[in-house]
Amino acid sequence: MKASMPLLFLLLFLPISISAKIKMAVTVDDLPSHGVLPTGDSRLEIARSLLAALRSNHVPEVYGFVNVGHVGQESDLTEVLNLWVRSGYPLGNHTFSHPRLGKISAGDFNKEIAANEPTLKAIGGQLDWHYFRYPFLDEGESLEKRSAVRAYLKANKYKIAFVTDEFEDWAWNDPYARCKARNDQKSIQRLAKSYLKAASDRFLLDGKILNAIYHRPVARILLLHIGAFDARMLPSLLKMYREKGVKFVPLSEAVGDPIYEEDLGMARGGGGDFEYNALKSRDLTTESLGLGHGWDFPGKEMAQICAD
Repeated sequence: MKASMPLLFLLLFLPISISAKIKMAVTVDDLPSHGVLPTGDSRLEIARSLLAALRSNHVPEVYGFVNVGHVGQESDLTEVLNLWVRSGYPLGNHTFSHPRLGKISAGDFNKEIAANEPTLKAIGGQLDWHYFRYPFLDEGESLEKRSAVRAYLKANKYKIAFVTDEFEDWAWNDPYARCKARNDQKSIQRLAKSYLKAASDRFLLDGKILNAIYHRPVARILLLHIGAFDARMLPSLLKMYREKGVKFVPLSEAVGDPIYEEDLGMARGGGGDFEYNALKSRDLTTESLGLGHGWDFPGKEMAQICAD
């Protein structure tokens, strides 16, 4: 039975209670490397910093989704994967070379999945690596292609790690590298402020959308990347989420939420967070829910910082 409009708007705008914990799994994409490497940093140092923040904040079962095709580009990249597993965190499959499913055949995409497996078995085999994250969150441009890949994943015992929470965190890594090269601390602080604001704004908006669709707290899944600025900001980011009532849970728990079993009946070509595609499948928009046009990605600002 559909909620009445007064009840719907009440659900949308009720304040988040700190006593009612919001379950969220943290995941990290594009291991072993993502974004420009800032002056004086190494991929291994970035991974160590990220992992230290996760461990000190007791964040459980953080899957690192791997593109094995990136491993051969820098000398310490294999060690990043080894370090991740030695820290007690599992690896997952993100395809070999990070292609968009919408731009290749389902058969070629499935080969990309299979090409990752020897490394996942060799390095992360003591933990369950049968979790899959679509590059760009892109499930293809047709239901036929989507179904072919999902059938392959099911036959090979994979669970799909959908995403409900992300704020284009990757966009801060390149400007950070530029600003660090200049030692422009004022601009780095500006980046830090905008990073946390973006995360906070999206967290609140995504929660309102999920409440409007499902009328209950759902287990949420956060997407981050293994970038230098992510590593720098992670302690502050985790603190912010906790202050908003988040309880960090394992991915294996979060994917068990029934919403992720829902077949939206559409291809998710071009990507998109789960709830935005759920909106589309219901012919709803943020405007029709009274949430305005949604979130404004500060891409122009990111492109300009430390760029001249």
